[in-house]
Amino acid sequence: MEDKNLEFRRRMAAFYEGVGDFLPHLSINCVIFGFNGEKLKVLVTNPFMTKTWLIPGDFIFKSESIDEAAYRSMRTQLGLEDIFLRQFRTFGESDRSFSLEMDEMFQLTHVAPNDYAWFTRRFVTIGYYACVDLQKSNPKPNVMFDSVRWIDIDEIDMLGFDHEDIVWEARRVLAKDIMDLPVIANLLPKEFTIPELQKLHESILDRDIDRGNFRSKILRTGILVKVGERQTASTRRPPGLYRFNMQQYEEVLQEENKIGF
Repeated sequence: MEDKNLEFRRRMAAFYEGVGDFLPHLSINCVIFGFNGEKLKVLVTNPFMTKTWLIPGDFIFKSESIDEAAYRSMRTQLGLEDIFLRQFRTFGESDRSFSLEMDEMFQLTHVAPNDYAWFTRRFVTIGYYACVDLQKSNPKPNVMFDSVRWIDIDEIDMLGFDHEDIVWEARRVLAKDIMDLPVIANLLPKEFTIPELQKLHESILDRDIDRGNFRSKILRTGILVKVGERQTASTRRPPGLYRFNMQQYEEVLQEENKIGF
């Protein structure tokens, strides 16, 4: 255990060197959404030497903007660059501190309470969400995490602190944003089928959509371009493959009469 404790201290020192340069009591948390063709996914992290799973988070240097901190944390913690990030809410309840949970986490490391006391204070956190293509994204955790993994959106009750609430709020905002922002395009591969596009909408909206109604409305907008067919072993007619006409997609999103399902 002593060796693990020394390793933990080394990692803490390496990552939080210059902790005095952070803004006190202020943090960011990022809900990273992905889609595997069937379900909406959320990226979660397991901090080093703990049993707790959390969404990614970080603190804000005094020398950077909040947005810069969000992009930096994605790059340095997970190796994710050039991703869509959207600030969606600030979580600042007067009792937003997790001293008991922190004590339980750090007991496993045998780190003295004084060494992690600043983690236990009240923090106001600024929430961001990101939308990524699972086929292109390969998160690589830095030294502060034992591991990262994708979980289904309906598994987020496993998360520590108030991170389940943060994820639900991010999903609620995302469900509104799909009517105004091209976020769907960030969650899908370059080529996809209409059933996959429908499943993604259903996963975000958390309800079923009539198949015929969805297909006819989507095709009527002109936002999709057919590029071929997906070859399968089935004897049935192969499903069509489509990609977004991004110019038309963005123009449709600007219209007053939104696509409704």
